[in-house]
Amino acid sequence: MTGAAPLCRTREDCAVMNTRQPSQIPSGSRAGGLRNRLWSLGMVLAIAASVLALPIHGAVAQVSVNQLRPHQVTFALTLDPSYANPNLKSAEGQLVYEFERESCGWFRTRTRTLLKMQFSNGRSVINATQSDISENTSGNEMKFKSSATNDGKVSNAAEGTALRSDAGVQVRLVAPVRQFDAGGVDFPFQLALRILDAATKSRPEVTVRHYDGSEGGLKVYRVTTRIGSPTQAPNVLGGAPIDTWPTRARYFSEGSKTAASGTPDYEIEGALQADGIVTGMRLIFGDVSFKASLTNVVPLPEPRCE
Repeated sequence: MTGAAPLCRTREDCAVMNTRQPSQIPSGSRAGGLRNRLWSLGMVLAIAASVLALPIHGAVAQVSVNQLRPHQVTFALTLDPSYANPNLKSAEGQLVYEFERESCGWFRTRTRTLLKMQFSNGRSVINATQSDISENTSGNEMKFKSSATNDGKVSNAAEGTALRSDAGVQVRLVAPVRQFDAGGVDFPFQLALRILDAATKSRPEVTVRHYDGSEGGLKVYRVTTRIGSPTQAPNVLGGAPIDTWPTRARYFSEGSKTAASGTPDYEIEGALQADGIVTGMRLIFGDVSFKASLTNVVPLPEPRCE
């Protein structure tokens, strides 16, 4: 595997990535607030993988789901020193993402993360998550199950389905038991296709309402993704250089105070190849940031669909 492409190369594209907002958290509350915000870190990383790691061939407008290539990718997680927080001393871990076909009419993504964080007060926390999402090829149904733990204690879990009709998307949660109307939303792979479609058509920005079943399955996000200009970069799977776009997605939880103030809940940067493989990611949580560096890509068996 060749080296991963940097997140940006030109001054203009680095400007796309460097529109960081200052933290809105009062300095006196940062120590406890940081831990509270990081409980869902693994789930956000799972979202990043499912949204950005979509392998396809050729222009998105001409792609069908039958061209999606099953694969597994592994990222090494580290603390990003450019977003210094005095309360977090170090962090390291791993993210493993798998995309496969459940059947000819469904595809499935599974994500596992493990992250150990060391705080300046001497305390350490191990954050572990699992996410399992199945979507049908027509984009009308999604099944999801997720869980997150801190030091072995469950901090969040959700399981349910999301069904699309002409009226919108109806979410039915098994755990916790609840039902609600999410309206018109994109599921993770629909969002990924929109981003790739916009990139190939030189559109600089995409904004959608998005639902992925994370954070207890209760949140709908408004996601704005900025896309920079493509550059020819080494292909992580080998072969000729490939077009790669810098992207930055900002997630705003609908109805939240931070969204009203224009501050995202979190942001995801990525270097996106034309075949959909992400060669690097950065997750920004206010005044804390984590890098996800691609370490391995493994193709998975391709089922035969008659």
